Amino acid sequence: MFTGLAAAVDGDSVVFQFEIPVPAQTCPSRSTSLPLPFGAVQERAMTSDTELLEHLYDRFNARDMEAVLAFLHRDVVWANGLEGGHVYGHDGVRDYWTRQWATIDSHAEPVGFSIGADGTTDVEVHLTARDLKGNLLFDEMGGHIFRIENGLIRRFDIRLQPPSI
Repeated sequence: MFTGLAAAVDGDSVVFQFEIPVPAQTCPSRSTSLPLPFGAVQERAMTSDTELLEHLYDRFNARDMEAVLAFLHRDVVWANGLEGGHVYGHDGVRDYWTRQWATIDSHAEPVGFSIGADGTTDVEVHLTARDLKGNLLFDEMGGHIFRIENGLIRRFDIRLQPPSI
């Protein structure tokens, strides 16, 4: 296995730690040190974060609250899209979603992922919501911003889309 570190994005320190298998036939004389370019490290982190978030959206849309909470840091800061501000920790998120799902049927479908300059994962999402009678409340594009640390979501924010002109 190779373990390595990479740092520095726009002056801020961002550290990615990773392990990759090194096949013996590919590199018989080197078992622990193969340099990788920074972009390869960032791509590996992006893939991992993208997979985590794709699963999170899938479980959110299925209303599998406990599965989603398993991806959140216990002290997560989560944007409250209904009432504004943020909720805190698993209990705050659980209470928020319980209230949300009792009033609207929302669906968020990720359509694109990118890494922000500050190391966040930005997700372009197609958002729809219906009232409990099935009437469409909104159908629009939006942006979600995730801070992921050690494989857990530490913070979630909502990026407002600029108005259409």
